[in-house]
Amino acid sequence: MATVAVASSVPSGLAAAAGVRDVVVAGDSVTVRELVGPAAAGSGWEDDLDRLALAGLLPGEQRLLSLAEIALLLGEMGIGAAARGWLPARPVRVTRASQTVSSARLAAAGEAAVRRELRLAPGDEAAVVAVAPPRPLLAPLGKLDLETVARPPALRGGLWSVEVTGRVNGEAALACMVRYRVTVTGDVLVTTRAVRRHDAIGPQHVALERREVSELRGEPIRSVEELDGRRAARAVPAGTALTSEWVEPEPLVRRGELVEVVARVGPVMVVSRVVALADGGAGEAVAVRTADRREFVARVTGPGRGEVNPEL
Repeated sequence: MATVAVASSVPSGLAAAAGVRDVVVAGDSVTVRELVGPAAAGSGWEDDLDRLALAGLLPGEQRLLSLAEIALLLGEMGIGAAARGWLPARPVRVTRASQTVSSARLAAAGEAAVRRELRLAPGDEAAVVAVAPPRPLLAPLGKLDLETVARPPALRGGLWSVEVTGRVNGEAALACMVRYRVTVTGDVLVTTRAVRRHDAIGPQHVALERREVSELRGEPIRSVEELDGRRAARAVPAGTALTSEWVEPEPLVRRGELVEVVARVGPVMVVSRVVALADGGAGEAVAVRTADRREFVARVTGPGRGEVNPEL
């Protein structure tokens, strides 16, 4: 993760320093000419001088270099600045130029990431609010691109976390985590009366209401047509917002019913009528019993029909 500089409205203590020469640099290094100033002019080779790295100088930060520190830096490079009369007359205050990434821009990037992940149904409305607005951050000068990774909670509602990272000219420059509280409101079918387990749910049992759906488990059921071929998976109290968790497909085979089972062995096909010992939906395996009380397993292929699979 990139080292982050936080923007602050409090002036640096270095800003009050007197009798210094100010130098503003774009990166975390400074040229000899910038340090020495006019003293190096006219040497004929000052443009070839290397840059001096200022380790750990973050965007927006300042570093005050005394005359002794400047002489030591130049001496380590073997420049012999003192012999050339290049030592500046005053200390140098180096400021790394920066751009401020506002709190609003960071929060907006995170909110957009949350909304992309929500996948709202037509007519749904989402309120996405930052729990605590992020602090403004400082980044190096250059083209800034923000990237986001949203981490949703188990339910769509609740607290979302979004990691917002920034790259300047392709290099990692900043990172922060923003948390949002999300509420989704939409239409959902609500039971107007209690429904018993395994009973069909029809128009007489429900009404369409506008409710918060972000805390519901499962996908909200929004039309009566979605209930076709389904039944209550368990007892449903009145006033329940229906989701996929409350319903299950109607079985094609019911316990105690006669089932026509087909068994194929090579070119030979045998059809027999047996009794289902359990409910079963399409493709499910159910136990069945013959008239002479032999039991085996068949796979449901349609209403009142099944087949024997040699693998069962």
